[in-house]
Amino acid sequence: MNGAHEAAVRELAERVAGAGFARRLAIRWDPGLGRGFRHRVRDSRLELTASDPVSACAGLHDHLRRQHGTAVHWPTRTPLDVTPVAEAPERTVRARVRDQYMLNFCTFSYSTAHWSWPDWEREIDWMALHGITMPLALAGHEAVLADVYRRFGLDDETILSFLGEPLYLPFQYMGCRDGRRVQLTADDLERRARLGRRIVERMRSLGMTPVLPGFTGHVPRGLAPDATRPRRWQDNTTWFLDPGDARFARLAAEVVRVQQERFGAVTHIASDPFIETPPADEDDDFPTRVAGELVRGFRDAEPDAVWVLQAWPFAYQADYWTHERVRAFLDAVPHDALLVLDLWAEHAPVWPRQDGFSGRTWQWCGLLNFGGRSDAVADLPRARDQFEAALASARPPTGLGLTMESIHHNGVFFELLADLAWGDRPDLDAWVRRFAADRYGRRDDRLEDAWSGLLATIYDARGRPIFPETFHGVLVRRPTLAWVDDPAALRSDVESQRWFDPDRFATSWRLLVDVLDDDPALASGPLGLDLVELAQAACSRIADELVVRIAEQPDPARRRALAERLGTELDGFDELFATRAESRLSTWEDAAARAAADGVDPAELVGSARRLVTSWNETPKTTLEDYSGRLWRGLVGGRYKRRLAAWAAAVELAGTDRPRAEAQLDRDLDDLHRRFVDGGADAPAVPLDRLAAISRRAISAFTDIIATPPAERTTHP
Repeated sequence: MNGAHEAAVRELAERVAGAGFARRLAIRWDPGLGRGFRHRVRDSRLELTASDPVSACAGLHDHLRRQHGTAVHWPTRTPLDVTPVAEAPERTVRARVRDQYMLNFCTFSYSTAHWSWPDWEREIDWMALHGITMPLALAGHEAVLADVYRRFGLDDETILSFLGEPLYLPFQYMGCRDGRRVQLTADDLERRARLGRRIVERMRSLGMTPVLPGFTGHVPRGLAPDATRPRRWQDNTTWFLDPGDARFARLAAEVVRVQQERFGAVTHIASDPFIETPPADEDDDFPTRVAGELVRGFRDAEPDAVWVLQAWPFAYQADYWTHERVRAFLDAVPHDALLVLDLWAEHAPVWPRQDGFSGRTWQWCGLLNFGGRSDAVADLPRARDQFEAALASARPPTGLGLTMESIHHNGVFFELLADLAWGDRPDLDAWVRRFAADRYGRRDDRLEDAWSGLLATIYDARGRPIFPETFHGVLVRRPTLAWVDDPAALRSDVESQRWFDPDRFATSWRLLVDVLDDDPALASGPLGLDLVELAQAACSRIADELVVRIAEQPDPARRRALAERLGTELDGFDELFATRAESRLSTWEDAAARAAADGVDPAELVGSARRLVTSWNETPKTTLEDYSGRLWRGLVGGRYKRRLAAWAAAVELAGTDRPRAEAQLDRDLDDLHRRFVDGGADAPAVPLDRLAAISRRAISAFTDIIATPPAERTTHP
C-alpha cells in the first residue's frame, strides 16, 4: 500500500459520502488483519484500519451501514447525506474468501457496451465498497486485437470487418461471432482504448487486480486459411486456429504483450476457447493441446500469468465434458497458472461433479441474470445454502464471484452474495429486513415487512432455474398457435411461474407504495426502481394469465374481450415503466446513438441495440430470439403488445383456416420485427410523480386477475 492507494480511498469516500465525511477519515494499513478491516469513531473521527485498499473501502461501507443506517446500492443517489457520529465502538471484520470476482463477458454487451466514464466510475466505486478484488475489464480490447492482427500482416479493413459492431464485441472475444457490420473506425478504437485504460487505472488505484481478456484460438479466416477449422454457435460461424500451428502460442503471447503496452501490468487473463462450442476437432487430446498452447503463450509474455477460465462449458455441454475430459483438460495446465470460475453455482454448480476442480484454485459464482431479463425473481435461500456448502467442502473456493450477464437487476441477490463474502451464514429474514433499512436509509416497519414478504414470494424461487431456455412467460416468447392446440400445457407453464402466494406479494408491493405516498421524493431513488421491478414481475404474470385464458376460451366474443383487456393492461404497465430511465427502451437507444464515432451512422448503432434485445441475430426465429427478455417501456406496450395482438387475430382466423392463420401470423411477426428494428417505438417518458398512482392501478389489476379466485372475478371476462 502507498500514498496513492490512500488518496484513492479518500476520493471514493468523498464521492460516496461528501467532503466533510472524507475529512474526518483516518486510514492506516495493517497486513496482519489478513483480508479485513477494523473501524471505530472517536471524537467524530472515523479511524479505519485495513489490510489493503479494497478492504478499506469495504470497511467504509460497513461503517456507513452500521453507524449511519445507509448503504450504497446500484440505484442509490450519492453523495449520501450523513451526519458525524461522535463515538462508535471498535468493530473488526475479516473476509471469508481471499478474492471477489465480478462481471461476465456478456455484461459488456447486455449492459455496459455504451457506458461512459461516469458510468464506470460509479460502478468501480460500488465494486470497491462491496469488496471486489478481481473485476473483469474488457473495454478497449478491440484496440488490442487490432494492434495484434496488424503485426500479423492484416489490413485495417479486414480487422474492422472481423471485429464488427460494438454491441456484439464480447461475443467476438469469446469466439462466438465474427463481425456482421463494420461500425468501428480506427479513431474509435483509440477512443475506446483510452476509456479502457482509465478503467483499469482506477481499479488498480483501489487495489484491485483487473482481469483482461486473452486469446481463445478464434482468428480471422484470412489469417491462416489452411490452418483453421469452422465451428458453429447460434447460427454464427467462426474460425478456430489449429493449436499445432506455430502462430497459436505466438498470438496468445502477443495479445498479452499489447495489453501490457496499452494498459500496464497484466497477470490475470480471461480466455474461454470452448465457451458454448465443442472443440473443433473430435480428437480427445484436442482440448488439452489448446490448453497447453494457451498457457505457453500467456506465460511467454508474462511469467506469472494466471488463466481465468469460466467453467460454463462443463455445465452447458456436460455430455461432451465428462469428468475424464475435464480432468485431462485441467491437468494440461500447471496448478499455479489456472483460476476456475464456477459461473452458475447458485443453481447448477460444477464443483461437486468435478471434485472441487481436482484441487485447482476456483471461485464460487452467482449468475442469476441471463441477457438482461428484467423479471424480478431470485432464489436467495438456495444461493446462500449452495455457497455455504461449497465453503464447507473438502476443496472450498478461494473466492466468490458476481457473474451476471446483465447488471443492475435484482440487486438484492447480488447484495446478499457480497455480504456472504464477509459475514457468517445469515438468517435471511433478519438479513432482508436490514437490507431494506440500508437501502432506503430509514427504519420503517412497512419497508421491512414488505421485503420480508418479497423474500417469502418472488425471491424464494424454490430451486426453479432462472434460465431463458425454460419457460419464463409469454411476453418474452414468440407467439404460436400451439398454445391454442394444447392450452393445458400452456396453463401448466404459466402456473409454474406462480410458485408464490400472490396475495402476500401484492401486500408487499402495496406497502412500498404506501411509503412512497408519504415521501414522494423516494421515487427517484431505490424505492422507485423497486416498484418498477415488482411491476415487471406482475406484468409478466398478468400477460401469462390472460393469454392462457384466451387459449382456453371457446367463445369468440369472450376471446376478443380478453384480448382487448390484455392490450389495456400492457399499455398500463408500459406507462409505469416509462417513469424510470432504467426501464425505458429510449435510454438504451440514446446511449447507443451517443456512442457513434465520426463516420458511423448513429441509426446503425441504434438498430443494433434494438436487435440485441429482440431477435439477437440478424433475423428472428432463431434460438436467441427474446433471449434478453426486457420488460421496458417501448417493448411491453409496443413490440410485445403488437405480437400478441397478431397472435389473437390469428387465433380467430385459425377457427376457419388454420394453414392461412399460421402463415399470416408468421408474416405479421416478421414484419413487426423489421419495422421495430428500423423504427423503434414512440415511447416518451412519464413524470416520476405519477409512479405511486400508476403502481396502485397495477396492483389492482394484479389482484383482480391473479390474486382473486376465479369464482370471485365478476367485472372482467
